[in-house]
Amino acid sequence: MAPHSTLGITHRRLRRGPSVSAGDLVLTPVVLEEQAAGTTTRGCWLIAAKRPVAVIVAEPGGRRLLRLDDVA
Repeated sequence: MAPHSTLGITHRRLRRGPSVSAGDLVLTPVVLEEQAAGTTTRGCWLIAAKRPVAVIVAEPGGRRLLRLDDVA
C-alpha cells in the first residue's frame, strides 16, 4: 500500500545574503530557503534547505543578475 499524505506544508522564499565587495564590484548572493513538513501513514518527514540560485553583480556600469543554473 502506498503511503498517503495527510498533511503537507511547504514554505519557500528568496532571500538576499550578505554582500561582498571586491574593488568596484559588489556581489550579493540570492538563496532559496525551503522548509517543508508532512505526514504519511508510516510517519512524518521534514525538509529544511538553503540553495544558492543567483548572484547580483553591481558594478559602476550597472547591475545584473547571474543565475547559477545558467553557468556551465
